[in-house]
Amino acid sequence: MTATKRQALLGLWQQQVQAWAQNGELVSAAVHALGLGKEPLALTALAEALAQGDFSGLPTVELMADDELPGARSHFSESSQTVFLNTSWLAGSDQDAVLHELTLRWGEHLDVLLNTSDTPGDEGSHFAALLSAGLATPPK
Repeated sequence: MTATKRQALLGLWQQQVQAWAQNGELVSAAVHALGLGKEPLALTALAEALAQGDFSGLPTVELMADDELPGARSHFSESSQTVFLNTSWLAGSDQDAVLHELTLRWGEHLDVLLNTSDTPGDEGSHFAALLSAGLATPPK
């Protein structure tokens, strides 16, 4: 994958993240998928920043060779707050699959940031599913 293609995909993902932050779906999906109960101030602040186009609160995204991520599409490293995408998987994946994978790993990142312990189940998948299906209905 070229650096240009990677940047283009990250740009598309950031546009989607910004839209979710602006329409309230980000906060709703995070509260539900991560079992937060109520909306933490840190989540509100993050959503406000993202809605304004400040993406500094997103995890770093790096590429990693297939031999370092054998059989995996991606990995989220809690210690470095980084999403690693498998270059071999990326080469054969369409745009929607990559954007979904980034969102899934972002859900794991948010779980680390907002919870004191790991949420039971696959919180990243639940978070991504709520957002991609349009089921993260913001409160009215």
